[in-house]
Amino acid sequence: MNKLKERIMDLWDDRYMFIPFRDFYMDIKYFIQRGKRGYSDRDVWNFDYYIATVLKDGIKDLRDNHCGYPANLTEEKWDNKLDEMIDGFKYYDRESELMGGCDWDVDVYMKEEDKLRKKLDKSLKLLSKYFMSLWD
Repeated sequence: MNKLKERIMDLWDDRYMFIPFRDFYMDIKYFIQRGKRGYSDRDVWNFDYYIATVLKDGIKDLRDNHCGYPANLTEEKWDNKLDEMIDGFKYYDRESELMGGCDWDVDVYMKEEDKLRKKLDKSLKLLSKYFMSLWD
C-alpha cells in the first residue's frame, strides 16, 4: 500500500505532467475571450505588441486585397503608404530579434532601436492620417 501511495504522490508532485492540460485550458480560455471581446487576458499582458501585430497583418492583407484607395492618392501611392505603415510596425518583430538571447549587445540594440523607433513613429503618423481610409 505504501508503494502505491508513494507512486501516486510522485505523479501528483510531478508538475510537468499537468502543464499540457493547464496550457490547453488556458488556450481555450483565451480563444473564447478573443471571440467574445476581440482580445484576451494574454494579449493585454503585452498589448502594444498585440495591437502592432494585428495592424501589421491587417494592413498587409488590405494592401494585397484592396479594391479601392483614397481619392487623393493613386493606387501606387496608396500601396506605398500601406507599405510604410507595415514597415514601421515590423519594429516589434525586429526588437524581439535584437533582444533574443542572453548575449545581446546594448550598443547595437540602442543604435538599431533608434532607427526602428523612427520608422514606428512615421507609421503611427501615417496611421493617424489615413485611419479613416483603412477600408476595402
